[in-house]
Amino acid sequence: MRVSHGKAAEFQTRGAVHSHTRLRLDGVDPPDPDALVPPPAGLTVTDLEDAVRVAAAQVTYTTPAHPDRTRAATSSHIGDQVTCRSACHRTA
Repeated sequence: MRVSHGKAAEFQTRGAVHSHTRLRLDGVDPPDPDALVPPPAGLTVTDLEDAVRVAAAQVTYTTPAHPDRTRAATSSHIGDQVTCRSACHRTA
């Protein structure tokens, strides 16, 4: 299985960083590693959403102290607002 992603970050008016991330789970075809194939059977969108929520709740980042500021290092985290939406492409 391979996780592919794309991301974008933007500053909101209030100064907070807002980010968007797209995740996609693909299977792997050993003879053709560049091929896009479905993820393994049994792996669902709900499984991916659950993994994203668990990871988001645990991730933090601490910035080093800025040399021009008297404030110490700052710790940040993703926050409570995590929205997962499925963008599955279905064929007829």
